Amino acid sequence: DDTNLRRVVAVVLDPKAPKAARAEALRLVGIWSKPHQVDQSLGRLAPLPERDPAQVRGVLTPALGGLLKLEGEFAAPALGLLSKYKLDLSSVDDSALKILVMNPKLPGGARSQALDLYASRKPAGFDQLLGELAKGKDDDLRTIPVVAITAFAMKGDEERIRSGGCEAYISKPISVGGFLETV
Repeated sequence: DDTNLRRVVAVVLDPKAPKAARAEALRLVGIWSKPHQVDQSLGRLAPLPERDPAQVRGVLTPALGGLLKLEGEFAAPALGLLSKYKLDLSSVDDSALKILVMNPKLPGGARSQALDLYASRKPAGFDQLLGELAKGKDDDLRTIPVVAITAFAMKGDEERIRSGGCEAYISKPISVGGFLETV
């Protein structure tokens, strides 16, 4: 029965809930499939059985929209849940992920996770997005050189990627020496 998990997720998504309660609820969802062996309130051994991650996916999938809208200290753990439970992002449109990537108020780790999720979908215009990030007004990102590591190795790909704002281009398969020299 996933009733308790649904209750915990509801706390995560409730903007009126106290921050501490929302943070604890996020932590609990993160360990839901493999709970701690020690009762954390009493400090005694109280092993709970492992739960099926598919159950967690079943509860989190309908909540994807709300999870992606979480901000501040909740953004990175929420994006971590997407990765941990391998949630299907096919229902999330590319524009929602792009908004996360372009949000300068999102903590760096959360932006990185959003960028990884966005890149995994290979959306049209991804190279332009990298260029926007490289040339952006965001001080945190402006100083980070963007190196494209890609399977695109056709004539003109390197020029297209560099014109999008990338500082360097490495095509796969990667040679260790060439990679170290570029980085």
